[in-house]
Amino acid sequence: MPAHQLSRTRDPDGIAATAIALRMFGAGNAPQTGAETEYFDAFARAGLSVQAAKQMADRFYARSAPLRRRHLGPLAEAGASLPATPVRGEVGAVAASGHTAVRARFRGQAAAPVGAEATAEGARPTVQVSYGINYKGMHCVDETGPDFPFSDEVYIITSVVHIEALQPGQSERQNIARTTRHPFGFVGRKTYGDVDSRETRIGPEVAIWDGQAGEFEGGVSVTCVFMERDKGDPDFYRDEVENVVKLAIAGVAIKYPALAPLLKLEALSETLTDLVNWFLPTDDDEIGHVTMVIDQADLEGFSRAPLTEYVDVFNLPAGFGNTRQVRRPTGLMYHFLASVNDNDYFAGFEVVRTPQHPRRRPDLDVS
Repeated sequence: MPAHQLSRTRDPDGIAATAIALRMFGAGNAPQTGAETEYFDAFARAGLSVQAAKQMADRFYARSAPLRRRHLGPLAEAGASLPATPVRGEVGAVAASGHTAVRARFRGQAAAPVGAEATAEGARPTVQVSYGINYKGMHCVDETGPDFPFSDEVYIITSVVHIEALQPGQSERQNIARTTRHPFGFVGRKTYGDVDSRETRIGPEVAIWDGQAGEFEGGVSVTCVFMERDKGDPDFYRDEVENVVKLAIAGVAIKYPALAPLLKLEALSETLTDLVNWFLPTDDDEIGHVTMVIDQADLEGFSRAPLTEYVDVFNLPAGFGNTRQVRRPTGLMYHFLASVNDNDYFAGFEVVRTPQHPRRRPDLDVS
């Protein structure tokens, strides 16, 4: 796989300002301006440690000055000062995009409201409803290099974020992130070894998030980072991805202070792309990453639907310049998929509900 390359930065001023704030926060400086106070408070609320901030700032400024200046402008210079006013984003742009959302539309009778049971008399309140998301496995359509032994040592890091609902006596919502490395729990093996094109790895199945209805706002964001191991430690990268996710939470709070909780989750996708680009270590190669938002109604919808098997569809030579289509079941069962690198890699996920509902098939619209 080629060495790490920087993609286009969507918010160069925001990334440069974040680096300045990380450097100051990581140095243990006391805030002196309103902007510094806002950044420092956002870092602390997101759970970002001083040590993690210092490491990310050092990583950023270790990149060559011409590279930083070319991509981010003068604000990325080592001696630049934090702007007096934090960089803000356009709320309308996030509200209009919705490009990261996973949507499920169900045929027939509408589902009962979340937190209610369907009866002959209609929906009625019932016991507390909780949801969970389970990782099911991965499939490789086209690996990142030639098919030779031990070519791709792949691992996946998932990080799921939800925003807690306001509780009595609280004035601010808390952001909760849960990060997991896959394959999970393998003793002595932290990667899927020798992954070739058209191969599937099932499991180990593991819960990557759970929450009770009414205790989180709007839905959840699911970030999925595919990595190819070179010389790094996958568990180290799990921690680093969680730090970048926490930094994204802080960045969204600063850039979009007036956004509703669900739209803040939507904004994480754009923010994470830039932050992964600049603040994630490069000892291992990132194959790709994606962030999806699943609202609470879709958690309910997926939990009622049967799992779908991923079928790999491809063409093989059939002689005389012709091809024939092959449909190969993979055994990877899912409610929704996370795909990266132009659909070269997929990870499958299941949504579960307690108490359970009888399942029916959805008409999926993944946008």
